[in-house]
Amino acid sequence: MTTYNIEGGLEAPPAESPGRDFSGVNVSDPEVWAEADEDIDWLVEGVFAADQPTIIGARKKSLKTTLIVDLAISQVTCRPWLEQFTVPRKRKTLVIVGESSQRALIRRIKKACKLRGVPRDELNGMLNVNAATFPNLPDEADCISVQHSIEKHGFEMVVLDPLYMGLSGVNTSNLNEVGPALRRFKEACGDASVVICHHVKKSAPTEGAPDLDDLSQAGISEFAGNYWLMQRIGKYTGDGLHELAVAYGGRDEQFGMNKLAFDENNWSSEFTSMSEHQEEQQREAEQRARDDHDRVLNNARAAISKALRNEDEFRPKNWIESRCGSTKQKAFRIAFGDMLRDGTITEGKYEAPHGNGSRSLNGYALAQK
Repeated sequence: MTTYNIEGGLEAPPAESPGRDFSGVNVSDPEVWAEADEDIDWLVEGVFAADQPTIIGARKKSLKTTLIVDLAISQVTCRPWLEQFTVPRKRKTLVIVGESSQRALIRRIKKACKLRGVPRDELNGMLNVNAATFPNLPDEADCISVQHSIEKHGFEMVVLDPLYMGLSGVNTSNLNEVGPALRRFKEACGDASVVICHHVKKSAPTEGAPDLDDLSQAGISEFAGNYWLMQRIGKYTGDGLHELAVAYGGRDEQFGMNKLAFDENNWSSEFTSMSEHQEEQQREAEQRARDDHDRVLNNARAAISKALRNEDEFRPKNWIESRCGSTKQKAFRIAFGDMLRDGTITEGKYEAPHGNGSRSLNGYALAQK
């Protein structure tokens, strides 16, 4: 049928689509509508949904590689991740690292398997590692190679550690460059789940777990369909014991905040709620404040006792205070009042010069034992 535009001319027929179809799906279609009620395909139940990209974020040396090693072993053996979170089914996994040698990575995997009681045969060809080459996410050829590797070996999960090594040539402060690079890599991975390790900003708060806005570089927080963000609690002392504040969540409305205690010596983990940890910290802070208060008052009592120790007469309060050195006025007054009440010092009269004579004034001395 011939059609006309508003100016009366012939209207050109619709052009043939040159490539991908962007028309989407009809939401009112019963089958599409029913997708809302489908069970979520979890990588890690209640933590990472398989169809959403996952970001694991923390400062350097904050256990990211250790946790992805445990995640990979859990995925290929169906054992709980970190002994806590259920892994519903086995998935063939590829781990690509840029900051570790192959030997070091396999040594860590072997240690984890030994301590978790996983024999080598149980891996059953399901886990591959690559420390030799690292894909550049904006590079089409690299993404195609990743796609071919996934299709050839049947990988269902791909871990990339760390992200910054795959952003060569990208202005990482520009959302319009970082976003498409991440999208290109995610599309190259097809149906395989994507897990990416990344760093948080140096300016991120050091108390509690980071949040998505603390992830460094543009576009990362927007890309994260699942996230697991960690921050050390206290300084690491090299003993293999790690305490971390963890926040996790995602677009499937999962959320959690925990304290993770991880012991690399026996590859064990223990989770407690962050609220319990914060309450414990508050109790400890209050106890430290009480201890500091008691110490200051005890020092003030000792100074008062020292000032009066060799005095045979009652002395005025300001005289005693002047001889208590660096004792703060508030601490002196509290300690002085306490010592009066408990009978450590007593009040009496002394004669002070006044004009041509003297007058009786109140003074203080140590109580006679």
